[in-house]
Amino acid sequence: MFLVLVVRPYSCYHFFMELLKKNYVKYGLITCLAIIFCLATMELTGQNSSFDNKSPFQFILMFIYPAVILYIGILAEKRLLKNKIAYKKALYEGIKISLVYALVSPFIIMLYYIFVNHGIIEYVRQAYNLNGQPDIIVVGADMIAQFFSAIVFGSFYAALIALLLRTRTTKKK
Repeated sequence: MFLVLVVRPYSCYHFFMELLKKNYVKYGLITCLAIIFCLATMELTGQNSSFDNKSPFQFILMFIYPAVILYIGILAEKRLLKNKIAYKKALYEGIKISLVYALVSPFIIMLYYIFVNHGIIEYVRQAYNLNGQPDIIVVGADMIAQFFSAIVFGSFYAALIALLLRTRTTKKK
């Protein structure tokens, strides 16, 4: 891949631009905006000392907003398929959106810890019972937890949303 970047940078640019046009990439990245918005809200409201769910607004941003974006993303895929989508295809699209979110969101958390709120690492250390561990281990553990929780919650949401959006077929008699 690195060789391609050096030899043919235009091709890589074209590749990435085509990748961004994919429905699941677009909505996966939009879902990442939820975590950025939530972290910014925590900073602005002074709830930045822990991730305790003190605010219903934080709950909405962490759980409801990603589900809504996942719904809109699967619905967009259904519209691309002329309003016909099977459960399996809808589920697969939702899982792909969740995977994009799962791959990007841990790095958003990492940047937040390093550049915005280094002090919250102590809360995370206590929450994961990682007393005595260096910051890099604590941040890494939280990145792994973020990845897996995004996959688990995203797959669960995708299964429910796929059930709602699937095209029902009528059996001919």
